[in-house]
Amino acid sequence: MKNKIFLKQIKKNKGITLIALVITIIILLILAGITIAMLTGENGILKKAITAKENNNKEAAMEKIKIAVMASFEQDGKFNENTFKVETVKQGGNIVGETDTHFLVEMDGYQTTVDRKTGEVGELNTKAPEPEIKVTQKLEGNIMKITVEVTNDVGKVDKIVVTNITNSNNETKVGEISNSKTGEFELTSNGTYKIEVTATTDGITKTTTKIIEVKDIPVEFSVSYGRIDVVWIDTDDEVIPTPNKPNLSGMTPVKWEGGTPITVNEDDPTWYDYKAKTGTEDNLESHWANAKNTINNIESYFVWIPRYAYRIIYYESETSDIVTGYCDGRGITSVNGTVQQSIGNTVKTVEANGKNYIVHPAFRDGTSNNFKNGEWDRELSGIWVGKFETAKNDATASSAGSGNNIKIVPGVQSWRNIMIGDCYTKSINYDKNKESHLMKNSEWGAVAYLAHSQYGRNGHEITINNSSNFITGNAANEISADVGNRNNKFL
Repeated sequence: MKNKIFLKQIKKNKGITLIALVITIIILLILAGITIAMLTGENGILKKAITAKENNNKEAAMEKIKIAVMASFEQDGKFNENTFKVETVKQGGNIVGETDTHFLVEMDGYQTTVDRKTGEVGELNTKAPEPEIKVTQKLEGNIMKITVEVTNDVGKVDKIVVTNITNSNNETKVGEISNSKTGEFELTSNGTYKIEVTATTDGITKTTTKIIEVKDIPVEFSVSYGRIDVVWIDTDDEVIPTPNKPNLSGMTPVKWEGGTPITVNEDDPTWYDYKAKTGTEDNLESHWANAKNTINNIESYFVWIPRYAYRIIYYESETSDIVTGYCDGRGITSVNGTVQQSIGNTVKTVEANGKNYIVHPAFRDGTSNNFKNGEWDRELSGIWVGKFETAKNDATASSAGSGNNIKIVPGVQSWRNIMIGDCYTKSINYDKNKESHLMKNSEWGAVAYLAHSQYGRNGHEITINNSSNFITGNAANEISADVGNRNNKFL
């Protein structure tokens, strides 16, 4: 029994209490803290080692500068500036700046000044940082506002200067701001600008230069005169070399010679040629596809407007060849590419020969945008439009007639004094099989643009029918003419 009790006591004495364990950990933490403080504290071993290394490096740099200075004195005791420049480079340094009295010397990451006459070396400083700058641009109307900000730690920003250097022979200072890390400037023209930021750290001045391009400021230009450039496209909006063939749908192809319609076969190569034009530049005759439609023995004439895409090229005037801007698939755009007014996202565009064109909406399927631009409910290869003003079926040159049916022919009085609702109804009822209807603005635009293009008047103003007797097909040869007779000059 005594032996068993003794054994238990021995096992108990071999253990360690929880309190003793906690005390031991606390002591170890205290010792670790003391050790870390000795290593990394303000006066720690590591800090002293870093400081000692910094001092050694600084003294080594100063020693190199002094060696360069001593090697630059001549026998007569004068300090030779040129020799000092050479000796500084030999020691691994550089002359990074000059004033009338001092050199600014950089050696192993340190900088100091050296008197140009006496060779006296100034206090050695850590290399002054160059100002790091961030430039942001924000367009507000016709003004580009730029913000220049110094993003790194420098002693003092002396000034921020912005200069327009677009014309190297005539640089223009935009503005200057002093004693501020941030500067805001307003630019009113596109071009190349130089931004200079000067800052001083520990008596050492450094300048950072940055070049920026500004090209988004809208350029105002006149859109009073433009010429329309047209490319032919198919119903998939692919550019094609010739216009889509007319869809006759039961109509008879005709061509006009001397003011008289002549029936031709649709395979006749002389039926139409949109490139061909005759006459003088001010009085051109184009050869577009024409056709005759007969309803109740009443003949009417129509002209084929093929599907196309267009762009407008703006000029200083009708007689000028100087381009000022465009209206194309990018929007209204200046010659340097600045978009003055962007194009809507419902407009379809195509590219041809590196240029942007707008698909004319009169031929497009507009179901996806609720026919916002006057489109159709499907893609069209072209449209037939009345060749002349609409007249009553019994109209003559001396009478507007009294009939209720439509005819579209030259040389008779046009249908006047009719309500717009009646125009709509009679146009719908004219030939429902061919979906006849009162012309929409978009469709009239398609006719007018093509007539103004290189396939029509080629940039010359389109004349109107100003006949005092309201005779159809009687457009004048000149804009200001009272009455003309162009029955043999129809499109």
